[in-house]
Formats: sequence, structure tokens, C-alpha cells
Amino acid sequence: MDNQKVFQERNVIGICDHILNYCESYINSTTTLSDHYVRSFHTFLPTLLVYIFGSPSIRGWIQTETKIEQDEAIKNLLSVNGHFFQALVKLSMFPEYSYDLVTESLPADVRQVLTTGAIHLLPRVYANCSYLDASKTISSVNIRTTATKQSTLLPTTIGGDRKIRFNMLQFYLYYFASVPTWPPQVPPPQPSTMNLIRGTTPTSTAANANSLLPSKSFEYGTIRNTNINATNGSTNATTNSTIPPYIIPGKLRAITASVYGAVFEEYFSRFIPIKTSDEFPRIVQTFFLDACIELWIRTTWLTSGQKLSMEHMQYISTFVRNIVKHDLKLCLSNETSLYHSVYTSVKDELFFMLSRLALNWSKNDDYLQVIELWGIWAAPWRLGAAPRSSETEEYTPITHGWAIFILDNIPFYFSMVDIILQRTSTFEYKDSIQQAAHLSSYTDTGTIRGQLRILYRLINVLKEQDLVNFLAHIEKGLESFQSNAISIIAANANNPFKQISTICYGTDAMDGQIQEKLSKIYKLFVELEGGFGNTWKPKGLYGTEPRSENLLKTLNLLHNAILARQSTPNIPKSVHNAGQLKNAYDFLATTFKVTGTNHLLVTNANVTATNAQTTTSNNLTFRKYEPKMAGLGRDGLLTKDEKLAIRDGTIVCSRDNIRAMGPRAKTYVRSYEDPCLVRWSIQLDEKLNNYVSL
Repeated sequence: MDNQKVFQERNVIGICDHILNYCESYINSTTTLSDHYVRSFHTFLPTLLVYIFGSPSIRGWIQTETKIEQDEAIKNLLSVNGHFFQALVKLSMFPEYSYDLVTESLPADVRQVLTTGAIHLLPRVYANCSYLDASKTISSVNIRTTATKQSTLLPTTIGGDRKIRFNMLQFYLYYFASVPTWPPQVPPPQPSTMNLIRGTTPTSTAANANSLLPSKSFEYGTIRNTNINATNGSTNATTNSTIPPYIIPGKLRAITASVYGAVFEEYFSRFIPIKTSDEFPRIVQTFFLDACIELWIRTTWLTSGQKLSMEHMQYISTFVRNIVKHDLKLCLSNETSLYHSVYTSVKDELFFMLSRLALNWSKNDDYLQVIELWGIWAAPWRLGAAPRSSETEEYTPITHGWAIFILDNIPFYFSMVDIILQRTSTFEYKDSIQQAAHLSSYTDTGTIRGQLRILYRLINVLKEQDLVNFLAHIEKGLESFQSNAISIIAANANNPFKQISTICYGTDAMDGQIQEKLSKIYKLFVELEGGFGNTWKPKGLYGTEPRSENLLKTLNLLHNAILARQSTPNIPKSVHNAGQLKNAYDFLATTFKVTGTNHLLVTNANVTATNAQTTTSNNLTFRKYEPKMAGLGRDGLLTKDEKLAIRDGTIVCSRDNIRAMGPRAKTYVRSYEDPCLVRWSIQLDEKLNNYVSL
């Protein structure tokens, strides 16, 4: 099928017209399918998708700058109403035209489930797509043993080797959804004089930029070239091996500048019809929704210091915004609706993904993308509106019925806010003047402008009228489970469960249900803290004492940054930045209802008065936070928590308790000493020991 002249000429419009005509003539318009033409289309489809969408290592049409008329041709080709898509719909009814995913391209937990045969644990996108490989099935099977094995996660070969098989439409939608998860393509090298002087090339620069992106030996959406399996008529999907011969020339572009976004919007409105229907389309059911959740949210993982590509984050945000913009209050009022099904499918996976991103994202200004994605879901009363640092519109979510939604999404307002404050408690608020003065020790952890944007995104979600008061009632209710004071609180006139019930439902008669719901959330928080045997204590975010350490440290850092700039009043930029920092401090303290100045004073031994300063306004003494010291126990060895804290910059290593090195048992040789002196000392000690009886 790819031997046509239009492919050889690399004519995008001609190729699109050829595919549409082929599908109309040989598939859609005929009542009797010809195996020759259908098999040709079925075999060529993976290669066609590489032409259109590319692959992790190959540039496709959507990654290449194309003309407007070419973009329109691609959009028409991929349209739901087009002959190409309708051919996929028709052929999806025939199981002989299907594809097997390469097992190694699937997430580790999915591979484990396939190995054990416990297919009831598969993510929904794969739930009805697994099959038993007959070539590896043992003929005699003990049904009782098989049932026992499949009800657990014990490895077994009794049931044979399970694989994932997609029909043609599922294969296409899965491939389509996988595209934003691939690392951005690296442009070809364009050496310049400056690059030659510095010894760098654009390729190495782009490679360094992509080094922060998570890497996988296999991409979850990657499908390689096909090989016909003669035994069962299926095609083994494997897409990375060879480069198609007719890739079109052109400049590289981001997929956000292509027609991909417009096609996604069409697919979302047709396959996740939140406003127009109460049922998923029969041809796809929940598959497109499940594929987006699986590829964009559930399997998105980062190690510390990494980040997602801008394209990946943008389409995750677009997906979430398309759900939020329809008013999530409606889905909670009708639990049988399609909207409620979409909401419950996304909610928990989104929270866990956001937690991973917020904890591990690299320390750069683009952390703003994580906060904005969180804000889309945590402030649904904005209906997906683009967030800004300066918000003039005021919302009243509690009085307009959003309390039930907040109650159903407590982790987004507690665990997530604590993680965000953990990051803001490391901000340095360095401007260009400070960076120039301390260039030798300066590290790029963000700019003052970027860090203030992040703070304001957090403030703008939580500043709404009565929101923090409502969250304080929830925090008080959660605290009662930690202190085992349920019976005492139930008899208290200020019973938080009754107060929450009154706010949510207009009556305190629902306090039992509120208590049950908070009990489940408390157990979730205990699991997040480490599981059985642990307890979860409120962080003091919204009212319980003591107040959150991360919150108070964020305020301290803002205050110290203000004082540092007030000490240089002759520099206009410092004065301007001091004003911005002062406004951020006031907004943050007001939002979280932190009153007084006690939090700015020394409150424990970890905070030392090394740089006390007196304000001219209220004549109070303020002292800077000093970092905590690690390595004070276990003979200088670091605990796991200390290693993480050092990596995050919240504590520093102590030189006072480092283990002895070499044969010197009584005199410590510390790692910060001169290496030559250490080596000579050890050699001299060996000789001296020959004359000294130990």
C-alpha cells in the first residue's frame, strides 16, 4: 500500500486523499470485504501512524512544520467522520485484524499481572483486551489450583503466557494517546562560532535539556513495525526498528503547534460526551478515557530532579480542564451519570500523579506547571479558567455549593498543599544582583519572579471566602482520629463533624456520614505516611496548633528576603522586589490566617540568632532560619530521610560526627581535609605504630 507514487513524492495532501479514497473504496463502501485489500491496510497501519505521528525516535508530520492546507488535510484524514476513522471502526468488529502489544512496552505492574494471570487487577484500558497465548499454554490444568493462583499475585505458568491484544480502532487510539508522552525530538545540529568557541553544539545542548526528562527503555505507547503471525492472524505490534522510507522533509516543531490539539478536542467531545450524552459511544466505550488516564496520568513517574516535557504537561492540563469546565458540582449530584463516571475514574489517579510531580519536579521556575495543574482541579469553581498571579475576580465556593466537592477531594487540599509548601520553604528569592555578587556559589534553583508566581498560584486557590475556615473544620475532624478523641468531640458543642455537615448539607444530621468519610481519609493519610503502625498528625495548615513548619518557614524566608533588600535602599530593583515580597508575605499570612510575629522568632535549637535584625516599624527582633544539621547520629551515617532532605536543600551535612577513615582509630580524618595531608598522615602513622605498643 505504501508503494504508491504519492508516498514516494512525500506529498502530504496526496497521501491523505489516497488513504481516504482507499478506505472508502475497499472498506467502507463494500458489503463484502476483500482480504487482500483489508490485510494490506491492516499491515500498513502501524507504518502510516509513524508517518503521521512519528515515534520516540522518528519525526512524523505533526513534529514537522507544514503548511495550512497540509494541516487541514491531516485533520480531515483523522476526523471521526472521515473514511479513515470509519474504516477503523468497521474493521474493529473483525478479531482477525488485531495487534498484540509487546509485553516489554507495558508498565511493570501490568507485566506482573499478566505473568500471574490475575487479570482482574489490570487497569481498565487493558481489562477486556488480554488473552492467553495458546502456543505457551499447558494442556492439562487444575482448575482449583488455577483459581487459587489467579486470586493472588503469585507467579505461575499454569495459565500460560497472557498478552494484550487491541483491535484496529483501539490500537489507533492507544497510539494517538501515547504521542505526547514521548521526549521531544532533538533538532539537527547547527554549529555556530560561539558553539565552537564554547565547545558545545545545539545537539548536545538539546540533549542536556532533555536529560531532565524521564527515560524509559520502552515507551508505553510505542508500537514497532509489524510482523504477521501466521498462526492466529494477528499482528505483533513492535514500532521502533526501522525508519519508514518516505518521511517528509522540513523544520522540527512542537506537537502543540500542530493539528494534534484540534484532533484531541474532537475525540474528547465525541468519546467522552459529558454534556451531550449519559452513555459512552458504543464503538469505543470507555477506551479513549482509559487510554488517556493510563498513558498520561497513572504511568507518569518522575525521579527526583526530573520533569515532564512541556508538551506532556500541556495535554494533561487540557485533558483535566476539559473535565473541570463542565461544572463538577453536577457530577456529584447524579452518581449514575457519565460525568460522575469520568470524575471518579480521574480523581484518585490525578492526586497520586500530582503528588509525584510536586515532590520530584526539578527546582526550576517551570514548577509553575505543576501548581497550575493542581489549581485546575483544586479550584473547579473557576471552570478551568487560565490562572494568573493577579486575580481580580472573587469567588465564594462555600456559599455556592462547592463544599461537598472539597470534602470529596480532601487530599488535594492537605497532602498536596503540604508538599507545595515544602517546596516553597526552599525558595531563595535571588535576583540578578545577588546572583552576580555570589556567582561562584550560585545554583539555578529559580528566579524571584518565577517563585513569586508559584506562591500566588497557591494563594489564589485558597484565598476564597470561607474556604480556609471550612478546611480548618476538616483538619480539626481529622485531628480527632489521631488523638482518639472521637467520643469527647462528639459531645462537644463545637463538634467539627456537625459543623461540616451543616456547611455541606444545611443540617447537622449528616455528621455520622461526615465522620465515616473523614475516617477513610485519615486511613489514607496513614498509608501515605508509611502504612500499618504509623500515625498521621495534622500539619497545622489551616488552624490546628502547632502551625505547619513548612508554612512558617516559607513566611520566614519571605521576611528575610525583604530585610535583605531593605538593607540596600539605594538600588531601585531591590526596593521594587522588596515591595513584591512584602505583598506576597501579607497575602500568604492572611490566606492561612497566620497572625502575630511569633513565627519569626527563634523557637527551637535548630534556629540560631546569627543575623538578628530590628524592624523600624514595630521594633521587634527577627532572626533567620538556619538549616538543620544531618549526620549527628549513627556515627555520621545519613538516614534515608536525611539524604532526601539534603537533596532538597532543607538540611546540610554536619562535619562534627564523621566516621574515622583509614587506620587512625583515635584521630578522625574528615572528608573536608586536604587529601595529600590525609595520605601522608596515614603513611606516617603506619611507621610510627611500629615503635609504639598499642
